[in-house]
Amino acid sequence: MTAPLYDSLQRFADSDPLRLHMPGHKGRMDGLFRDTASIDFTELPPTGNLYTGEGPIADAEALFARAGGARDALFFTCGATQGIYTMLAAAVGRDGTLILDRGCHRSVYHGMALLDITPVYLQPPLLPGLGLPAPVSGESLEQALAEHPEASAVFLTSPSYYGVITDLRPLAEICRRHGVFLLVDQAHGAHFPFAGLPTAVEEGADLAVVSAHKTLPALGSSSILYVGHRAPWDRLRLKSLAQIFATTSPSYPILASIDLARASLEGTEDYRNAAALTLEFRDRIRRETPFRPMAEDDGISLDPCRLTVDTAAGGLSGTEADRLLREKNIYVEMADPTYLVAIITCRDTRADLERFLAALKALPAGTPLRHEDALPPAPVVRQRIRTAVFGHGEPAVLAEAAGRISAQFVAPYPPGIPVIAPGEEITEKHIAYLKNKSYNVSGKVSVIPQARKKEDLP
Repeated sequence: MTAPLYDSLQRFADSDPLRLHMPGHKGRMDGLFRDTASIDFTELPPTGNLYTGEGPIADAEALFARAGGARDALFFTCGATQGIYTMLAAAVGRDGTLILDRGCHRSVYHGMALLDITPVYLQPPLLPGLGLPAPVSGESLEQALAEHPEASAVFLTSPSYYGVITDLRPLAEICRRHGVFLLVDQAHGAHFPFAGLPTAVEEGADLAVVSAHKTLPALGSSSILYVGHRAPWDRLRLKSLAQIFATTSPSYPILASIDLARASLEGTEDYRNAAALTLEFRDRIRRETPFRPMAEDDGISLDPCRLTVDTAAGGLSGTEADRLLREKNIYVEMADPTYLVAIITCRDTRADLERFLAALKALPAGTPLRHEDALPPAPVVRQRIRTAVFGHGEPAVLAEAAGRISAQFVAPYPPGIPVIAPGEEITEKHIAYLKNKSYNVSGKVSVIPQARKKEDLP
């Protein structure tokens, strides 16, 4: 097992260096942090520097690039968000135009606000019978690119939070013909190389970010930016941009955990076994409970390690099923009125899934609930995202805010996909949709102040 960064930090710690530098714990902490503190260093010759690109960090990144079929791989310690900002800065830049799936994570919207990017939204249709957005089609992408030749990049998400995978190859070819970059948020697909699935850059993306901590045995906020073989940016340019959006004191334990995760999985069947276990329990849930797991026979390509269960098919909302599971000390990744979403990784055991199945079997069931097969209402853009985010908002009750312009994101979390973004008009349709999704519409939101009439002025 080769883990150059992790091994280098361990050797350096074992040499008992006199640590007259930060961090302040000097490698000596108590409790659960005792062992981790020993490899928690700052930038030193034996540890390397994340943003200048030399030393054991570069060696570890090169190994991950090989694993992901990328030209380069850059480690980050501020989550996929840092990678998303970096991709947008490199491929779109300030005041550019971006074509994107409306279902992107809100961090993409934050990046557009920071860089004053103009969005052009793709509105995918619903998957029949599932009530979830379908992958972006080639036809809709071709149309958007034809109507917006000023766009410099396309931003897509695959897999989705529910595990739906987009076939990126034909979309990458369309982007290439139009001379625009393809950026992909593959945050939930960090495990793909170890489960036998292609990464986004192997399918033609120019840049793609993955959250190592979401599905790999790595520490929270660890992520990787994959660079495609045709991408025009060198690694130092991307690292320079990435540093703008991150702490100047990256965590070495987080970096080392990325390196160790790859080393522990390469050459093993751990993730293929996790995929086989997930497939087995999808079948068992279908046979042994009134609930319905999503599967590839639904006509979709699905993350083999995502267990998405339609509890409404058994007469129980996903949110109520989640509440009852929590009473049994079982916590899923996400619940909405229809689905439970469970992430299965190489660290889950058969006993874990047997426990989950037993809990599902004990849930009360009844008459199937009607799926709310509806996408959020189309956005009504009234102001630039940056102007709305960085302006001065005033509070308003959401249920009473129809006709006002939002100064914040209204995004049920998880999955964190905005129903209303800053600069967009709040409509009665938005309020009704959110209420139907059990969002607290009686709470307050920040809205753009209305121009006061002359007679109202003091």
